[in-house]
Amino acid sequence: MNEFIIKANDYFNNDDFSSAFSVYKKAIENGAFEDKEELSEIYNLLGLISVFDRTVDTMDETGLFYFKKSLEINSENISALVNIITCFGDLPEDHKDVEITKQAIEKLKVLSYDFTVIEIQKINKILAI
Repeated sequence: MNEFIIKANDYFNNDDFSSAFSVYKKAIENGAFEDKEELSEIYNLLGLISVFDRTVDTMDETGLFYFKKSLEINSENISALVNIITCFGDLPEDHKDVEITKQAIEKLKVLSYDFTVIEIQKINKILAI
């Protein structure tokens, strides 16, 4: 694992989201990732950071841009698919893209993902829209 990724992961694990975001972005800019799966996961983490600390990226406070980018690289990134569902909602800071959320649900079903009870409850609400 590259030193950028190790450092960013340390920041992330210590809830220093601003520093983690910055270092993950540098890792992408410098091509400091081992393969497409790792790059996909970096984008997923950027999305999570955008949700955890809405001040780090004014371009996307919902994380959806990064989750979608993650899936462009690896359409089977389960974490990014779950995060799209988790970050969908009625609150102003949540994303509202019903279509991509339904696509994420269907993709996880195809991948035989084992949804939690809470996820199933949320999915039922989304599918009713």
